[in-house]
Amino acid sequence: LGATLVSMFAALCPERVGRLLLIEGLGPLTLAVDKTCEQLRRSLTARAAFKGNGLRVFPDLDAAIEARRSAGQLSGQAARCIVERGVRVAREGGGDGEGGLERGDAVPRGLSGVGVQRTQSKSGDGDLGLEKDQALPGLSWSSDPALTLPSPTRLTEEQLAVVLPNIVAKTLLVLAEPEAPYLQRATMQARIALLGDIEVVRMQGSHHLHLEDPLPVAAAINRFLEAG
Repeated sequence: LGATLVSMFAALCPERVGRLLLIEGLGPLTLAVDKTCEQLRRSLTARAAFKGNGLRVFPDLDAAIEARRSAGQLSGQAARCIVERGVRVAREGGGDGEGGLERGDAVPRGLSGVGVQRTQSKSGDGDLGLEKDQALPGLSWSSDPALTLPSPTRLTEEQLAVVLPNIVAKTLLVLAEPEAPYLQRATMQARIALLGDIEVVRMQGSHHLHLEDPLPVAAAINRFLEAG
């Protein structure tokens, strides 16, 4: 998602991007023009059925990590990186009224269970500490569930081919091997050919290779930046 957003921004506002770093993405998912009606139907049906609630509640962080790992075929390390910043205390009718961590607040990084709660420090300086034996009501995802709804429309590959050449920044694209099903090599090669100044680095790994084995990815990024 990050690579999708930033590559489109670089194309639409090229004067604001000096260098572009992309991991596992160049442009958004596209759709064949003959699938337009089907996509609109899927989107409208899903939005009509959407209730805006029903987020799954996990008893602790480890349970959320395992659910994310299983659903996305991720390593435990990658799942933990994503989940630790992507859960909050489950909402159950608003705040807890205790002046500490309220339901709906973000969970402290590294919290592995629901028996620890973040509270205001006794000094009153606004720092946050950890206090034991204060049970939390469980954890849920912090993202807006509406983000899972299908988009009404998507660009076609032909439309994207008009957009991407507007990227003028020197670009580094890191791609995993084997490629993800939604990043087919032929499609990505056609997109890469649209950019005038792009370096492509392929590494063994999954879509989240920067989380599973960050050092080689960081090394490639550092080399790119140091080259000027």
